[in-house]
Amino acid sequence: EPLGIFVCRQAGSDPSQQDLHSPESIALNSICWRLNDTYILPLTDAVEGFYKLQEGRDAVEDEQVMPPEFVRERLKEMLARLSESIQANPVSVRVLVSCMHSIRDTMRRLHELMPSLMNDLMTAFFFRIATTTLRSEFREVAVAIVDALIELHGKCKGLQESCAGAPGNVGLDEVLEEIARTEHSILMMIFARLTKCQPLHTMLGIDTANCQKLVRELGGLLAMLHLVLAEVSLRYVGSFDPPDPRRFDPSLRDLELSGVPR
Repeated sequence: EPLGIFVCRQAGSDPSQQDLHSPESIALNSICWRLNDTYILPLTDAVEGFYKLQEGRDAVEDEQVMPPEFVRERLKEMLARLSESIQANPVSVRVLVSCMHSIRDTMRRLHELMPSLMNDLMTAFFFRIATTTLRSEFREVAVAIVDALIELHGKCKGLQESCAGAPGNVGLDEVLEEIARTEHSILMMIFARLTKCQPLHTMLGIDTANCQKLVRELGGLLAMLHLVLAEVSLRYVGSFDPPDPRRFDPSLRDLELSGVPR
């Protein structure tokens, strides 16, 4: 049933469930519910009915009996609409994964009828959604790291100014404490986002190749965060033209820092 009904039943639930109640979550769940009920199931019934009409005839007895291009085009249209809906309704990872599981579960019967076609289309679609979401999540972390370092710079500058002219290393301990707190906050931020994104791999099921590609994507994004941290730190200590670490490590050369404040 649409999530709107579910939310009404869950009024007063704890704050950890608030992402389920957002307008974007309700909208995306409703869209997926309607796609399942008014698009995927009728299309599956049409394919299944076509097969039944062919029973007892001399037609080819494989999935080519149903013109695959017809089904492919209908599914591509549906997945394009679904991708647009996901972009228009940014939701938490767990809500997105739940919606994608509902789509995949509804397609099981169609997958049994046309396995090769469904594998080609759906594995590519789920991988694209998983990688796009992963990049978006870690781009947010990169921006948050820059914000945290800007805040740290302001605090340290304020401490230095307040202790100017004082004998010895007055204020140094406070500066080091602020740096340690910021480092801990950044690490926790990264670990929290890793945990948040963990369900994305379940969208890929047992697709080993795409699971490995997603892990490599994650490794590249973690390296990107370290590059952001290094570059911002170097700029604040006075290196206005810091060396790009990607020049020294071939494995980093394909990393993109687009969307990250410079």
